[in-house]
Amino acid sequence: ELKFRGGHNDSLFDLINDAFLGKESPLASSEHSPHHRIAIFDSFGEVTSIITMSDVARHLNKHVDQLGDLAKKTITELGSPTKVLTLPQTTSAVDAFWAMSKQGMHAAALVDEKDAFVGMISDADLRGLNEESIQELLLPC
Repeated sequence: ELKFRGGHNDSLFDLINDAFLGKESPLASSEHSPHHRIAIFDSFGEVTSIITMSDVARHLNKHVDQLGDLAKKTITELGSPTKVLTLPQTTSAVDAFWAMSKQGMHAAALVDEKDAFVGMISDADLRGLNEESIQELLLPC
């Protein structure tokens, strides 16, 4: 199912706000959830490319000299989210995904018995899930 359509004349700012951030951006004109990949269409309705968040990050990195002071800001100054879901590494994957869903989060930090960070789990970990691997959701993260 196609979630968002971009056009060749959309600016990088438009893609970030309307496509990648969606309803999470106060400037967006879209009411959809954020997306990581955007299909770009020509005037005939044909898909000509797919742009990912990684593509945008590579582009910004390649042109960091054009970002000015923005490139020097700290993560705190950029206003990174401070809400973090932390779960014991022994939590089953299915319980971790349930907790993330209830909290409206897409990822969680996993910690050991001493609360030391040991890894992460995210909704991207569900990619490739099939009949053979679905039982793995019952295993610890």
